[in-house]
Amino acid sequence: MDLFMLPAPVGERGTRPFFPNMILSVEAQSGMVLGTELLEPTPSLQAMWGSVPLTVAQQLAGLGIVPKEVTVSSGLLFQLLQPLAGTLRFKPELSPFLPRLHPAKESLLEYLA
Repeated sequence: MDLFMLPAPVGERGTRPFFPNMILSVEAQSGMVLGTELLEPTPSLQAMWGSVPLTVAQQLAGLGIVPKEVTVSSGLLFQLLQPLAGTLRFKPELSPFLPRLHPAKESLLEYLA
């Protein structure tokens, strides 16, 4: 799982555009994308960060799974998932490179560029 800012600004006509963040979840064995969630950094970046645990919980509920382990490449996401990990009893792991997630993320970023 990774949390990152997308390079393409979005916004409705007549409003100030913003750069959304994305939570990208990929199954570690197959590389199948399990979910993507766009997060709007409003009213603040801190408020958006506060929404991450609930967003991840909703994504997992929609998939009908509680993983034993969630590996993330973002130190920020690692910290944000700590309360959820305690509640759902999964083990968060931090790894700078996720071999199955990286190609999906790169493909998405190339498409948006």
